[in-house]
Amino acid sequence: MRKKVLSLLLLSLLLSCKSQDSKEVFKGTWIEVQKRGNEFLIIDCGYKGEDIKIINDSIFENGVMESTKAKIDHIKEDETGVSLFTDKTEKSYYKFLFVNKEKGFAKWEIRNNDLPIVIKYFVNVL
Repeated sequence: MRKKVLSLLLLSLLLSCKSQDSKEVFKGTWIEVQKRGNEFLIIDCGYKGEDIKIINDSIFENGVMESTKAKIDHIKEDETGVSLFTDKTEKSYYKFLFVNKEKGFAKWEIRNNDLPIVIKYFVNVL
């Protein structure tokens, strides 16, 4: 009996750590960078560039010309990344995938309804 309890406790701990590692890595503040070959550069043009903030169940996208806010309706994860859907029909989403987890660089695929998909690269702010 003691071994079963210990095994269940260990299993729940492993599942807890896995869920925190996989589904929560996209949270925080991300600053846009430019990808040039295998390098990522922050371009300083004398103004604040674009950023994405994921806080609780909301996405704040601050662009150069406009800012948007969206509620996360649901989240799906697969081998292509973590998709944060902002509608039930899954026509609008932010898809997150690390391209260099060690350095904090990620690719974000952004789709708003029937508009073309936009792919941008961001670095997380620690």
